[in-house]
Amino acid sequence: MPTDEELFTRWSAGDRAAGDAFIRRLFEPVRRFLASKVGAEVEELAQLTFSRVLEARERFEGRSSAKSFVLGVARNVIREHYRHRARAPVDVEEHSVADLGAGPSTLRWRRREDEHLLASLRMLPLHMQSVLELYYWEQLNAREIAEVLEVPEGTVASRLRRAKERLRGIYEGSPATAEAAEGSPADPALEQWAERLRGAVPLDPRTP
Repeated sequence: MPTDEELFTRWSAGDRAAGDAFIRRLFEPVRRFLASKVGAEVEELAQLTFSRVLEARERFEGRSSAKSFVLGVARNVIREHYRHRARAPVDVEEHSVADLGAGPSTLRWRRREDEHLLASLRMLPLHMQSVLELYYWEQLNAREIAEVLEVPEGTVASRLRRAKERLRGIYEGSPATAEAAEGSPADPALEQWAERLRGAVPLDPRTP
């Protein structure tokens, strides 16, 4: 089976079948990454992301994974989306998507505490939400996360630590968590939370 990088290289050279396979393989991670941060615009922004990926193909140097390259493009699509919506200049990364006016997420969960976690994530500054999702949901390593976020690799661990601390404060301060099942985002069970969250399927907003 060809790697993501091999498929991307072939797609970049004009192989449409390889491009279709590449998109099928990475569509759900992109859609999930978008769906936690925007509302009904998920499908439109996912399509835009892959169009931008092909346009930016010459920037991919193979130093990291094709997945991290694609998610980096998705991050820029999100930033552009909110900058266009803002009526004044705004540092998107320092605001939460809740503050930026994101519509209801199309992600749906089976457990109530997972809904609370998503709501808490969406109250973090965008750069904190992204670093947690990239590490726990998408299982990227420090080098890949640094590429997506365009930050020095050596800062990733401290960014993760601060983001977890902030998430814990938001989650535990929410009245909705008072009756939630035991466990918190700061517990060792965070990996189990992330595994469940990776399985959440973004609903197609066009479906009645």
